[in-house]
Amino acid sequence: MGKKTRGAPTPVAAATDGSIARIVSLAARVAKAGKVLASAKESTERIAPLRQIASALVDLQAAAGDFPALVVETERAASASILRLEADLRDHCTSQGWQIDGHWPSFWIQRGIPVEIDEQGFSATVSGKKIVASAESIVRELEPLLESLIPPRFSPDEFVARLAAAYDASRSASKQVPILDVYRAFVIGLQKPRFWRNAVEGDFVGLSLDQFRAQLSACLEQGRLTAPDRRELILSPPINPKDGLFVYQPNERRLAFVGHFEFIGD
Repeated sequence: MGKKTRGAPTPVAAATDGSIARIVSLAARVAKAGKVLASAKESTERIAPLRQIASALVDLQAAAGDFPALVVETERAASASILRLEADLRDHCTSQGWQIDGHWPSFWIQRGIPVEIDEQGFSATVSGKKIVASAESIVRELEPLLESLIPPRFSPDEFVARLAAAYDASRSASKQVPILDVYRAFVIGLQKPRFWRNAVEGDFVGLSLDQFRAQLSACLEQGRLTAPDRRELILSPPINPKDGLFVYQPNERRLAFVGHFEFIGD
């Protein structure tokens, strides 16, 4: 997607920027005079910075009179922008060829990256990172995350094989294993032998929870749920959603919480 050319600032933005610039300038004058005042030892040295501060405070008080109206106008413009945000975000995702699921204010991009909108705080959270609530900001944050979400040579069969091995490594008495336990064992299984001989950061093979979710969702969507030993993957919901992982369910055509894995069969 090409960069958008910014047009002229709106009247509200222009007025706000001008008022803020004036207040910042006056505050800088106060700070500068304050430094001189702090180092002054004689009353004759203190009179000039005191007069400068007094003058700046009078101007600041006058500038502050416009501020309540600017806050109201800016909040009104921000609210209008929030109302358009879902449509703008969906348009951006469509133009990029990204799958977007969910409903306001929670969305899932490419069935892996969560996006949460905070209407009251005029902010968005993308995969845990808080940013400005605009479609452009969200897309910029998404781009590098989506590039590494699913590898170009991703193999569903290899993923399910690793998943079965992680399940076996995590299993104890119960046949059902918590999904986060399997995820931990999955990441451990990704490490090369040299990592365990010398556990340095450069040799660590990472797999974020978003990547795990997206790759699992891809397997589910393609119906690739059979381990090499012909056992079938069965998913079940968690008792507490906090112990689960939101994963795309192709049969229901929506994302739902998965709490436990079980491989059944031979």
